[in-house]
Amino acid sequence: MSRYAEILSLSQDLVRIPSETGRRQETVATLELVRAYLGERYQPKIYESNGIVSYLWGDPDTLQCPRLLLSGHIDVVAAQPSQYQPVVAGDLLLGRGSGDMKGHVAAMVDAYKLYLDEGGHGVGMLLTGDEEKGGFDGTKYVVDQGLRPTVVLVPDGSFDFNIVLKQKAPHHVRLRGMGPGGHGSLAFEVDNPLDRLIHFYTEMQAEYAKATKEDSWHSTFEMTKVWTPVPGMPDDPDTPESPNSENSIPTRINAWFSWRWPLEEFSFAQAMARLDELCQKYGLEKVAEHGFGLGCNTDPNDPAVVEWKQTIESVLGREVGYDLMHAATDGRFFFDKGAVVITTSAKTGKHHAEEGEWVDIPSLVKLSEAIYQFQKKLDSQADLIDDRRSRRILSEIELGKAAEYHALQSLLDEKGVVISSSGNNQILQLNSADFDTIKQKIGLALLANTCFETDMGLPGVKIAADPAGYLNFLKVDGELVGFLGSKVVTDEYGRTVFYMDIVGTMPSHQGRGWGKYLGKSSLDHVIGQSGADVVFLTRTQNPMVVAAARSIIPAGATLAPFDGEPNQQTADSINWMVDHGHLSRNNRPDSRFDAHESLIAWGAYGRVGDGSTWEDMTKQFKYLDWNSPAARMIDAYYQAHGTNLEEAKVQGHALVLGSLIKKSNY
Repeated sequence: MSRYAEILSLSQDLVRIPSETGRRQETVATLELVRAYLGERYQPKIYESNGIVSYLWGDPDTLQCPRLLLSGHIDVVAAQPSQYQPVVAGDLLLGRGSGDMKGHVAAMVDAYKLYLDEGGHGVGMLLTGDEEKGGFDGTKYVVDQGLRPTVVLVPDGSFDFNIVLKQKAPHHVRLRGMGPGGHGSLAFEVDNPLDRLIHFYTEMQAEYAKATKEDSWHSTFEMTKVWTPVPGMPDDPDTPESPNSENSIPTRINAWFSWRWPLEEFSFAQAMARLDELCQKYGLEKVAEHGFGLGCNTDPNDPAVVEWKQTIESVLGREVGYDLMHAATDGRFFFDKGAVVITTSAKTGKHHAEEGEWVDIPSLVKLSEAIYQFQKKLDSQADLIDDRRSRRILSEIELGKAAEYHALQSLLDEKGVVISSSGNNQILQLNSADFDTIKQKIGLALLANTCFETDMGLPGVKIAADPAGYLNFLKVDGELVGFLGSKVVTDEYGRTVFYMDIVGTMPSHQGRGWGKYLGKSSLDHVIGQSGADVVFLTRTQNPMVVAAARSIIPAGATLAPFDGEPNQQTADSINWMVDHGHLSRNNRPDSRFDAHESLIAWGAYGRVGDGSTWEDMTKQFKYLDWNSPAARMIDAYYQAHGTNLEEAKVQGHALVLGSLIKKSNY
């Protein structure tokens, strides 16, 4: 059977099932039809929330974090029974859901099966059953359970293969107003909540109903429904007719509003502040809301978007353009978690119409071919996509749901070696050779991002990839609360060098001294294991680390350059670390530093976050020579680039702290 016939047949079978939003039996029947088409080899994970069923397909090891996710919905808006009888008219397929979006689902499923049958991996597919009513129990629910794809393709809408660059953020709210009620003939005596509602609506429209036919990419604010029940009637009836007499001023009103805006126009917090202000002014109560301002933007220069554009243009033999979307797809839930979302569609039209919804079958075939090729092309971009996955900044709750973090924890449970234990505290160690999947390394990078609440630029991956890398993890009462990344090497002088590269603590556990505890326990372990003198090194752009380093080294040891001039042994070990790539530096011809003068190395990563200047940090230190060449270069550099290092956002100069710990003393 040709792909044209395959996609048409599957589309027809899908359209025949009246899977209107909320009809659980029909939703499951539609999803089971897709499962049968894919075959027994590919079994989905099933989710359900408030009667809404969703199926997620993917590899077991990347189910929650696929490189690419194909995302669609199989629910449709209500229709007459006749619309569930698919009709083929030339190259068009007509019927409810043919364009929105069962034909697109058929194209997606066809491409996905071809890819899987050829041994493809790292791609997932999600089909849900409530997109037409917001997607909150479908896509949002699955995302809330930890689904974190890197790239998401959503073939939903009516764009003739154009790529959607922006989707407006929606928010829907229901307000209630109360009043004493009364007869219309005595309106001058009665506080009419409808009057207050009208005043509220007039002000909100004046501020937020900005879109016009000529200039539509602005916010809209529309009242979509009003209900004025008499006492004893429910606030939210199934029928819109009000039993309130036309002669009666209502005691209670309910009004529904639909608000949409471009993400760049104002924030959700700003919108809610103004809404709450006017509600208070006019005595209205917010009783229900959903949407919460989740829109979606797509960067046309993102490598994945460029790849898709080139792929679809190659298949079509023509250029495709860009579009703006006044509504929003379920892709907004993924965008909110940092995914790249590509929204597009085949040739289709008359969605939600009473009759005549259609999709062009040849365009579905081309869409399927483009999706098939796109899956394969992203295989060659795996490193780039893995890099993007590792740069997400997650809350502790989100981190706990991330599949990559689970992979790291599983590795720690399997291979972690206990190097220190005291009471309920336990430190487990992994070395770089223990990390055998990129998923585990990404889990480590995500842990670092969560601890520092910023993109740390793959520090965990770098340490885990270094042959001398060691990662120590602190558990308190079985809960992972922090980690330390280090390198442990033996220099050419026979000394053990312990370079403490990064120490992070979970935000909920910061301020309790766990970072210092990790550092001291890790250094004590190295001292205990080494048969030679130990050189402790760390590098910082934060004055607070100086105090922390002092508490880490054993009593009696000195910390250069602040407690005294560095001795020759420490200086030699530092320069050996630089020369052998363990302490990175930039490519300036004069980047070699004189450890005797300043102990300042040229760093390759890290930023200052406290706004201090280097001069502020270092003038107080007795043994730092501001007349040294390195110090003068730093001073001149920051005078040229501004003194607020966070604003400058330069990768830069880091102060190296060193301490020689004589084995004979400990």
